[in-house]
Amino acid sequence: MNQARMALFGEPEMQGFIQAFEYSAVMDDRTTEICESLDGHVQEDWGSLTPPNHYQCRSLLIPITAVDHWDGKESRLPSGAEPQKGFA
Repeated sequence: MNQARMALFGEPEMQGFIQAFEYSAVMDDRTTEICESLDGHVQEDWGSLTPPNHYQCRSLLIPITAVDHWDGKESRLPSGAEPQKGFA
């Protein structure tokens, strides 16, 4: 599902409209440390941290568009945040 969403967001028609992405994790007792630490952070490009980051990852990247009035500031990502082996 995440890969299909990212393919849609990468379409040429979306160039300039989607400016960044906010990491959105399902916050409950099954949330992993990596997803909890990334929840709410904003980046233009998530690179290797694009969900899924582990087995049964439920996180999404939510597009921030030109109509969302983003201030252009990216979040400082927590150090050591890396996807589990086999993901990324």
